[in-house]
Amino acid sequence: MAAMIDSPTDTSLTKGRERSAPGMSHADTHTPLHGPTGGVPSHKALSDTHGTCHICHMGWRAYAPMLVPLMQAIGHSECKADFSVSDFNSYDHAMRILVEGVARYFIFLADQHDGMPRLTQPTNFLKRCEHNVDLQWLARFLHDFGFLYWDMRQSVRSNSSAEIDLIWRECVSFMHTSEANKTQYAPMAIMRILWSEALHPLLARVYHANRTISLIGLPGSNVGWDMPIEKENLMI
Repeated sequence: MAAMIDSPTDTSLTKGRERSAPGMSHADTHTPLHGPTGGVPSHKALSDTHGTCHICHMGWRAYAPMLVPLMQAIGHSECKADFSVSDFNSYDHAMRILVEGVARYFIFLADQHDGMPRLTQPTNFLKRCEHNVDLQWLARFLHDFGFLYWDMRQSVRSNSSAEIDLIWRECVSFMHTSEANKTQYAPMAIMRILWSEALHPLLARVYHANRTISLIGLPGSNVGWDMPIEKENLMI
């Protein structure tokens, strides 16, 4: 599927830029075996495959009152208000359905009504949606989390290390909320940012060039370094 609107090109590590919708395509997923333990993020929780799972969990918990009824209405009864790491595949799939579906709905509204701002005009778009609480739930889900999650998945696939670091920064405030599992995820986001910033420049060059890898040698199909470990665990 072609990109719905332009992909972000700003990969600076500063906060506060507007997020647009990244190009949309499906990626391979897996079932992680382990998550953070004992209140302290594990090394695997901080890697990019497990990290994507935890970012998905962060947003799902916050928007579950809206997302669960939507998914169950289209036959996905497996979707509940909360989930564990072992259920990630189902919720990652659900998130892809929801982000694309909600984005297409807003594109449809803008095509049908001249006064409806487009997704490329986020300030006007969010302001217009304030007049309807249901529309505001959809708009906030898409703008505050949906596109961020899609960007995370695409950044892992393309080894966009600077973009992954920016996403973790954007997650810090979100992860401090009770709904986002703050006792686990807020420290996780801060530790992830610290690790990236604290590296010696020579190590950082190697790290960012190889942040994610492809198991099949094709560009745009990368996974986190924890994926090969999980594959090895399954073979043992």
